Amino acid sequence: MAQAKPIKHFGTVITGKTPSTDCLEYYGNDIPFIKTPDMHGTPFVTTTECYLSKLGAESQTNKYIPEFSLIVACIGANAGEVAITTYQAQTNQQINAAITDYPCTLYFAIKDAREELRALGDGSSTMLNINKSSFENFELLLPCKEGIVKLECLLRSVFDYIHFNVLEINLLEEYKALLVTTLSR
Repeated sequence: MAQAKPIKHFGTVITGKTPSTDCLEYYGNDIPFIKTPDMHGTPFVTTTECYLSKLGAESQTNKYIPEFSLIVACIGANAGEVAITTYQAQTNQQINAAITDYPCTLYFAIKDAREELRALGDGSSTMLNINKSSFENFELLLPCKEGIVKLECLLRSVFDYIHFNVLEINLLEEYKALLVTTLSR
């Protein structure tokens, strides 16, 4: 039987934060720093445009999220967009992360409830903004505990296959770019 439970029932919610851009030492090549554009077009974030240095990431140690965390854009036109991380990372303040044992199940539940989730941010300002409290208290209709565990197991095997294919596509795109560069010389 399905039950409505808040997102926080399924794990810990962390809202990202951007380290001070005035401190150039906070940025580098160590820790992936996920922004909303990194989430576009795929269920998995496998690459990011921006990275933090270890110093930058350590300036906000409570903002680390582990691999296979669910991330949801909560500000602006992309609010409600959802993806899953593939590595330990940090996010900016436009993203809420759910550290959960059920990322695949929540992925579909949030995708299905996107418009209702977006409605939480309507009228909050000139730009749609779903705050952390509203996000973590947003209720999702999901099966009972045993049903979620079974569903997650099934979905995880499918998501693992999708993840493998996304990585393969990324590798092929790198090979293509290298080949085009080599041939254009």
